[in-house]
Amino acid sequence: MISLKDDTIKKRAFGAFLSVMVSYFIPSMLQASVGTAMPQILNDIGGMSMYWWVFDAFTLSMALVIPIFGKLSDIFGRKYLYITGLVIFIVASFFGGISHNIYWLIGASAAQGVGGGAILAIGPAIIGDYFPSKERGKYQGFVGGVLAVASVLGPLLSGYLVGTVGWRWVFFINIPIGLGAILMDFIFLSKTSPNTDKNATIDYRGITTLSVMLFSMLLGFTYVSIDNTWFERQTLALFFLSAIFFFIFYRVEHRQKNPVIDFKLFGNEVFSIFNILSFLTEFAMYGSFIYIPLFVEAVQGKTALNTGVILAPMMLSAILTSIISGIYFSKTGKYKLITITGIILMAYGLYRMSYLTPSSSDMTLYIDMIIVGLGMGLELSIPFSVLQGVVSKKELGVALSSERFFNSVGGVVGAAVIGTVVNTYYEDKISTLPKILNYVMPKEFLQWMNNPQLLMEKQRIISSSPIFARSTLESLLNEMTNWFSQAINNAFFIAFLVMASAAVVAIFLKRVKITN
Repeated sequence: MISLKDDTIKKRAFGAFLSVMVSYFIPSMLQASVGTAMPQILNDIGGMSMYWWVFDAFTLSMALVIPIFGKLSDIFGRKYLYITGLVIFIVASFFGGISHNIYWLIGASAAQGVGGGAILAIGPAIIGDYFPSKERGKYQGFVGGVLAVASVLGPLLSGYLVGTVGWRWVFFINIPIGLGAILMDFIFLSKTSPNTDKNATIDYRGITTLSVMLFSMLLGFTYVSIDNTWFERQTLALFFLSAIFFFIFYRVEHRQKNPVIDFKLFGNEVFSIFNILSFLTEFAMYGSFIYIPLFVEAVQGKTALNTGVILAPMMLSAILTSIISGIYFSKTGKYKLITITGIILMAYGLYRMSYLTPSSSDMTLYIDMIIVGLGMGLELSIPFSVLQGVVSKKELGVALSSERFFNSVGGVVGAAVIGTVVNTYYEDKISTLPKILNYVMPKEFLQWMNNPQLLMEKQRIISSSPIFARSTLESLLNEMTNWFSQAINNAFFIAFLVMASAAVVAIFLKRVKITN
């Protein structure tokens, strides 16, 4: 950690903090913006059947590399690994922008996940290097605010770019921002981290076994989230392979002097509980909130821009409470009450959302979003700030990256589990439809009947059907809309139950003295 008594060092530390914020902004904005552009992307390059792989490739590769980059930054220092992550992300953004088919785009998304994983793994550790524990909470709060701003700005900027210069600029826009971030990193970041261990060695066996274990597990959950295939051979084989390599990884790491993940860290109760909370929170939030655009656009029949507007209050309230909680933690060192309050607010907001209907007003959605956002902001910056004060300097990178890792895995698993519930409920309802529909409904309708995105094309489908079937088709589509709304209600209720369990876990947090 660097002393901030000298004015020159203070300015350098603040410059490093700004470079981290700019770097964090890029992958966060991309995650939020690609979804808005996807309809136009698919219209241009095709690949509707591979739709979800664009998102899952990013998430999977990011989760895979986070613990690895976190450990490597403890060995070799933060600066050049951080810049490497930015370079990978920029190059991948360029290839994403020139994609000519869906497979090219999926590959670019996977590469962006690698770069984004490096950024998200190392960024918090950089703040830990430059600021004492009494100030970290405040700065982590501002980083949380940046993430919220990116989530709001992403869909709005994406909608504007798609409507003016085309969807490719959703990727190209990252290049100048990324180059600016790299320039700031060269200027402000120290050449090596204060925690660098020159005698440390790379745990190649740990990295290899961890990579196989994570890739198998995450790919298995990805298959489940896309195709609802829990008991297919390929899914079971991937989970079995993951279990085997977890056992091998565990044995390997206990024999290493410098392991990728030191399992002794989990003997620290605060460390373990915050990682569990990170997993549960992302399980609930990512697993359920991926259905917000579908609820707004498919159930309520609104536009992608409406989705961005409805999400904005959540992000703005998250910015407010993220900064407030960071400042409060910096002044008091207290974190248990903030964490529990944030989780309870998120749980309450999700519970309210489990009662949304196609006729719910925008004001109802705004209130729900604000409640969830207030809780999200309270909980957002605290884990980073606390974990930096309960581990040693040499373990800072791997400790902070572990929180991001459990967060990413929680999102993948949550999407698979909640997605299974939503799809099963909706498909069960669809299966009750009479077989006579096969003779009177448009072929396009029958082919896509199990796909909720069909509901976004209701008017076009009705107008293209035979006149004698239009009234029946309209009634049927309205009933299917109600079914899908109920399926999404189930998603939010499961998310509420998960957040309620997180609140119980948070009760066991103990107050510890945060060291400088």
